[in-house]
Amino acid sequence: MTIFYTGLVVVSLAELAGDSYISNLTNTPSDPTHIKDLVRALVGSAIWIPYFHRSRRVANTFRTQEAAVDRKIGEIF
Repeated sequence: MTIFYTGLVVVSLAELAGDSYISNLTNTPSDPTHIKDLVRALVGSAIWIPYFHRSRRVANTFRTQEAAVDRKIGEIF
């Protein structure tokens, strides 16, 4: 999911850059939906990337080796 959200931000930036380049060539206003899409991708990434890295539920589901370490640390504290 980290790769997905990072790619989403990169693609949104590329769309915004491409749109501004084309709008400068044709002297037309740029599409404001690209800015909204970029903001949406940044906010989603800011929320979900830390969740997938810090959540115990995600660790138990996808990262079995790290989940075992988290359980051992949890037993200590």
